[in-house]
Amino acid sequence: MASIILAGASVRSLAESALAAGFDPVCVDLFGDADLPAAGTDQGFRLRHCRIDDFADLPRVLTGFDRRLPMIWSGGLENHPDLLAEIAAARPVAGPDAESLRRVRNPLELCRVLTEAGCDVPAVRTAGEFGAGLQADEWLIKPLRGAGGIGIRRLGDSPQPNRKRPTGTSDCYLQQFVEGIPISAMFWATDAGTSLVGTCLQLAGESAFGATGFQFCGNFGPLNPDDDLHVQIMRCGDEIAKSFAVQGCFGVDFVVRNSRAFFIEVNPRITASHEIPEFCRSPDWNTIDAQLRAFDLLPPKHDDHKTAQASVGRVWSGGAICRMVLYAARDVVVTAERSNQMLALTRPPRGLAQTIRLEPTDGDATDDALLRVWLADIPAPSTVPAGAPFVSVYAQKLPMAFGNQSDLPNAATFEPLLRDVCGNQNFRIGEQFRRFEELPEISQTDNILSLRRASVPWRNLSYDPS
Repeated sequence: MASIILAGASVRSLAESALAAGFDPVCVDLFGDADLPAAGTDQGFRLRHCRIDDFADLPRVLTGFDRRLPMIWSGGLENHPDLLAEIAAARPVAGPDAESLRRVRNPLELCRVLTEAGCDVPAVRTAGEFGAGLQADEWLIKPLRGAGGIGIRRLGDSPQPNRKRPTGTSDCYLQQFVEGIPISAMFWATDAGTSLVGTCLQLAGESAFGATGFQFCGNFGPLNPDDDLHVQIMRCGDEIAKSFAVQGCFGVDFVVRNSRAFFIEVNPRITASHEIPEFCRSPDWNTIDAQLRAFDLLPPKHDDHKTAQASVGRVWSGGAICRMVLYAARDVVVTAERSNQMLALTRPPRGLAQTIRLEPTDGDATDDALLRVWLADIPAPSTVPAGAPFVSVYAQKLPMAFGNQSDLPNAATFEPLLRDVCGNQNFRIGEQFRRFEELPEISQTDNILSLRRASVPWRNLSYDPS
């Protein structure tokens, strides 16, 4: 079994993709989740894993591994092009080079290039224009070196606790706020072209999950954009790949308003939503395999882009998936016993994912379905601080015929823990799934979710328990 190195803030999902592609990954990340070392137990071994406190430690840690092993990086490292250049001088790296990262992470340059290409792009300003007569509720302050929505706020809002307000162009920029349907798109680019792999509803700042502001807290999908939206999304992704020399897998966030897809930002790396196309698409697609082939670290296949483009939005296995990232409402002490209890609820065969009934809508018996529910990103024994991500909850819709209703467990066996963590005593997995599935802008036919053209501005997705 060939080895590769995976590095980033959290690489648990990448490790599962690597294992599915037949690799033995070496994992280096900041979280050290309890389910990461256990991911290899299906193949009869524990993954090699090293937790680091800071990305600056990464080059030192990597010196202990064969220089021929390629590295795939993920979230957070796009903010450290110099560090990636240092690593790339010592081993193969499957990701954009440092110069491409510097250019594609320049919001003013991005805005100019995409606007000239005919894409819809909100206006951007330098941070020096704080007092330039801008309406506070119409602009966002965004860090130049950010990830996961951390540090984003409205111009008129107070800074987050313990965060210094940026004051110069080296710290942040301003972007015009666009209210609409937040979606994320994943692309795959090679010398042969750019393909749209999948699109999902993007969840951010969901108070039901304990999140605040614009914190990333999950995805729902896959979604099949209509033809006009598909053209707009593809135009943007193709232009980014061509103009900024971004190859491999990368993500672009949009807000859809009045049938127009407004570019919000680019993530020049494998994104957090990469799992959803893998869970739901043909088994021919694997993110790790595709990333290595994009950088000539694996032999190409003659139908690479045909495979990547096949049936965007189609659900091949089971039904739609919702990932919900729950945040700690307070400091949470995780004991070894509690960590092990959550480990037992990971995906089979390592854990015993629960299958619960998804209650029909308005008593419609034809709407009966099941949800297969599992946990991931399980915290190791520690204290998880308030405001930090605690655990990911996955829910996938299945036909009622899939299971025996008499054998279905009660969601109450594990939902109390989740309610306690996120501080929402009304949190119910099925209710949250229905909330996204039944959005008026999403239609469902033959197990395929489609994103409709919204004719009115989108309301905020944030949950209001009242």
